[in-house]
Amino acid sequence: MNREYTIYAVDFDGTLCESEFPGIGAPNIFLINHLIKRRKQGNKIILWTCRHGERLQEAVDWCKHHDSMLSMKICQRH
Repeated sequence: MNREYTIYAVDFDGTLCESEFPGIGAPNIFLINHLIKRRKQGNKIILWTCRHGERLQEAVDWCKHHDSMLSMKICQRH
């Protein structure tokens, strides 16, 4: 089976934003813009994070605010 897209799995703390857990650090604008560009090309983005519960929702809301979540799936690491 041939895929016409690439899947990018991206960590939240320390990757999409600076690591300030349990808070949320400054956004990695270069990476966010790169992911937005890749998503617009038809690629898939996965949010890969250890956050859960309220902290996960904060990360999801943050991603929506930065427009990198529109086609992003969530994958929690345990």
